[in-house]
Amino acid sequence: MKILIVDDAEIMLLLIQKFVGSLGHQTILAANGQLAVDAYKAERPDLVLMDMMMPVMDGPEAAKQIKSIAGDRWVPIVYITGIGEENRLAEAIEQGADDYLLKPINFRILEAKIKAIQRSIDLQHKVREQSATLADYYERAEEEKRVARHLMEQMVNADRLADPQLQYWIDPAESLSGDLIAAARTPGHVLYVMLADGIGHGLTAALNVLPLTQPFYTMTEKGFSPPEILAEMNRKVRQVLPIGRFVSLAMVAIDAALGTLEV
Repeated sequence: MKILIVDDAEIMLLLIQKFVGSLGHQTILAANGQLAVDAYKAERPDLVLMDMMMPVMDGPEAAKQIKSIAGDRWVPIVYITGIGEENRLAEAIEQGADDYLLKPINFRILEAKIKAIQRSIDLQHKVREQSATLADYYERAEEEKRVARHLMEQMVNADRLADPQLQYWIDPAESLSGDLIAAARTPGHVLYVMLADGIGHGLTAALNVLPLTQPFYTMTEKGFSPPEILAEMNRKVRQVLPIGRFVSLAMVAIDAALGTLEV
């Protein structure tokens, strides 16, 4: 870790620096709160070990400014302070400090606190990485949905559903689903309507019904009968979909001239 050490007593600065350095951490030194704020802006350390009572700018004010600069980034601040400053210490912790250590310093305790903070920082880094991975996965999934939705709209020919003899309503649980309505007229002006429901949910279900659109529209336009169209769609589904995937389907033929309806 990169650790900022702040104390107006040079001997204390050097003592803490030597110990922290022996633990394998990189150190940055500052002799007062103002220099600490400047050092934080320049170096962005992972942890701040800071005295409370210092000239120019004291610890609590420096901590307040550092937290403000850090924004959403967690910067743990540990006060190293003397006995008799309990009242100010309580106020400082309420304002955002994360921990404290009393002088004279017990270096075994300081080491334990640094290790605990290191574990928390490592965990935060892991959470941020996982969040970034999830955000990337979500964005890619949404892009796949947008492409699939566009593809379905093109293949379903939604404009053909605007038939004067047809009214429909569909309310899928997700933006993409296996619910499909298609309609077309034969050369003899018989209206064919298909209602299909692919197994599953979301994109997977939507992909199940896509193989049905091409034979439905092509064969309807050529005047094939519903049994012939259904047989071809069944063949297509068996050919394209993996084992275990299927589509439930109903189809009607409405001949207004003859006043007949075939299911």
